[in-house]
Amino acid sequence: RQWDEAVQDFSASASRKGPNADAALYWKAYAMNRAGRREDALDAISDLKRDYPSSRWIKDAKALELEMHAASGAPVNAGTYSDDDLKLLAVNSLMQSEPEKALPILQKLLASNNSEKIKDRALFVLAQNPSPEAHKLLIDTARNASNPDLKLKAIRYMGMMGNEQTRKDLASVYNSTSDERVKRAILQGFMMSGSRDFLLNAAKTEKDPEL
Repeated sequence: RQWDEAVQDFSASASRKGPNADAALYWKAYAMNRAGRREDALDAISDLKRDYPSSRWIKDAKALELEMHAASGAPVNAGTYSDDDLKLLAVNSLMQSEPEKALPILQKLLASNNSEKIKDRALFVLAQNPSPEAHKLLIDTARNASNPDLKLKAIRYMGMMGNEQTRKDLASVYNSTSDERVKRAILQGFMMSGSRDFLLNAAKTEKDPEL
């Protein structure tokens, strides 16, 4: 954690233009940021992107850049990122500051042909946000997603939330579906959140003895 010394060492390594010069520039920027030298860190990232545009450290550098902009309160435009992981980082920052701008992007990600990993992370970002709009998008996914795996993941994240409204919403989904996998996921969510009343009601009314 001797950030100033680290900056000197990484600067020296980067200036030699050797095979690890791109990595040295990234870690130079990282150390500068940790030392409180944000503008210098952004300059180092600019050098990396200019001198080594195909470096494998570019994505990490963009993530660090995004993190610094968000920490400084600067506006973050998720639409400028083509990489899904970076876009989700940007969306996560937006959810903290301007959720009304982030929600349409998350909705588009969930409806797109992106990988399951990206959609899973989009649901996770939604589950972390307490706004009514985020909750509505999460419950809509749990009710109506055409992808059954996505529907189950939304239910699992809702089960982790454990608040009263979420329990009521899950109970409503449970009562309106005949899908055994969905019902099992909801029961698991009730167990995780300690929803004894809902479990008892399910036990009283469920017609499937295995459930």
